Amino acid sequence: MILEEGDKVLVCHRRLFPEDHQRFFTGVVEAYESGVARVTGRSWIRDQLRGTLAGKSDLRTKVVSVIAGNLLVYRLDRQVDLEQLTLTQDRDQAVKLTDGADFEMDLTDRRMGKV
Repeated sequence: MILEEGDKVLVCHRRLFPEDHQRFFTGVVEAYESGVARVTGRSWIRDQLRGTLAGKSDLRTKVVSVIAGNLLVYRLDRQVDLEQLTLTQDRDQAVKLTDGADFEMDLTDRRMGKV
């Protein structure tokens, strides 16, 4: 099985246009069947004034297709504490997901400035 109940995931929306903002969702799989998962967790949004990424305070349940092609779904280690996750962005526009301890994942899909 691709995903199982209790798996922790990061869902990234594919950007279709260069001006699209990155959108993320982290959560726990409640059910999975035939390429569709029910996931409860938190959406992450960009604060336009500060240029930072922050998790929304309310929990949501989303039904996502892992086979449709418009989402990238990453299975996270089960020991990752979803409540401790933060998204950071540095001066070079590198975006990283971290729990502040042992887990860090680079989510950068493009760099600004010199190539």
